[in-house]
Amino acid sequence: MSNCCKQNLAFTLANAITGNTWNGITLVLTSDGTTFDDDVASVKFTVLDSAGAESLALTDGSGITINDASTWDITVDEITPLTLTGGVYSYAMEITDAGGVVRTWLAGTWRITSDAVT
Repeated sequence: MSNCCKQNLAFTLANAITGNTWNGITLVLTSDGTTFDDDVASVKFTVLDSAGAESLALTDGSGITINDASTWDITVDEITPLTLTGGVYSYAMEITDAGGVVRTWLAGTWRITSDAVT
């Protein structure tokens, strides 16, 4: 994979509510309008609580769908119900390409509330 592309994009996920359905997210990465040298081989989406403990780990085939490996089109699937308890979490999406290069492409925070008012 070339070094042309900015990685580790910081992004705050929209607040979600415990017990409700979370719609997931889709990420399509490009390298200045061209394709990457290698296809996506695997993806991991990890959520950590405020103490740094893993609260959720999704992988391709188990909560993550690689829609198109060659265009780097990835979806973190809908979660229903969302079982994370209220709090502020950190998350990261790690992508491994077919050449074995592992990079964290998306990371940030995610606030989960116990109801719609808090």
